[in-house]
Amino acid sequence: MVSAQILSDEGITVRTLPPEEAHRVTEAQGPMANHPDPMVLKDSTRIVVLEKAGEIVGYWVMFDTVHIEPLWLDPETRNHPKAAMALLSQVYTELQGAGVRQVFAVIGDRDAEVMGPMAEQIGLSKIQGALFGGFVPPKG
Repeated sequence: MVSAQILSDEGITVRTLPPEEAHRVTEAQGPMANHPDPMVLKDSTRIVVLEKAGEIVGYWVMFDTVHIEPLWLDPETRNHPKAAMALLSQVYTELQGAGVRQVFAVIGDRDAEVMGPMAEQIGLSKIQGALFGGFVPPKG
C-alpha cells in the first residue's frame, strides 16, 4: 500500500483506505452511498480516496472479478435448456473451486438480442453504464 500523498495546492490528500475505514465511502456521495458492504469482496477490495479536511471528496473502488465470456450455444442447442444448464453448472463448479465470488460477461451489441436473454436466464444481470478497458502501465 502506498502512503498518503498530499496535493498541497488544493488541500487534498489521496490515500488507500484501510479495511476498517471502508464504511466511510458509504457515507460519502456517489454510487457507494448507502451500499450495504463496500468490502463485500474483502480479500481483493481496495478503496483509494481523496480527502479534504477529513471528508471524502472522491473515491475509486477496485476489486477482483472474473470475466466470463464468450457465452455461445449453436442455434439448435439453444433449444435444449438441459444442455445450457449443464454448461452453467460446470462453469459454477470451476468458479467455486477457484474461490471466485463475482463475475461479469460482456455481450456485444450485435449479440445482445439473442444472448442477453440467455445470460439473464442463467442469473446474470444487465449492468448499467458502458464498459471501458485498459492496461496498467508498468512500474518505473
